[in-house]
Amino acid sequence: MNTRLNFLVVAAGVSASLAVAAPALAASPSVRLSGGTTTLHVTSSASKALRAAGVTVSASKPAKRTGQVLVLPIRGGSVNPATGAASITHKGVVTFAKGRIAIPISNLTIDTRRHTFAGTSHGTTLVLATATGGKISLRGGSPRVTGVQLKATRVGALALDGAFQTRFFRAGTLLGTATIAPTVKH
Repeated sequence: MNTRLNFLVVAAGVSASLAVAAPALAASPSVRLSGGTTTLHVTSSASKALRAAGVTVSASKPAKRTGQVLVLPIRGGSVNPATGAASITHKGVVTFAKGRIAIPISNLTIDTRRHTFAGTSHGTTLVLATATGGKISLRGGSPRVTGVQLKATRVGALALDGAFQTRFFRAGTLLGTATIAPTVKH
């Protein structure tokens, strides 16, 4: 029996195709999530470019920002460990701002079936990023995904550049990496 499973995981829309040796997961149904965090590590080059463009990034409780790291608490969702199909919702708000213009993004959701990391701003859903790479493992019975590269989507880049009148946001721009560490509901 082949002990390698293919997983497709999306992080901060995040989509990553992964292979892991874990035969016990082959028959696993989807599991409900009760918490945990998604940690977004913004790249130094993205952070410097944002500052140079005059754009700030902040987080509102219960999300947190420390330096180049955003921590988004997981509200809920589900993951199928056998297929990697997941839909994960987060608490808190991430706000991009420049001068008097602020774009608060809430209801941040990772959906592996759609390969998106999206959120809601002013009543509109904005697909911010996709993701590639990463590695999945199990810790205490919960899946953990590390090293997922977050890249700006064309739609997200155009919306943010248009709002701030900048030329920083480009489709495919590496914004950072994500680590998804959910807690499985028992």
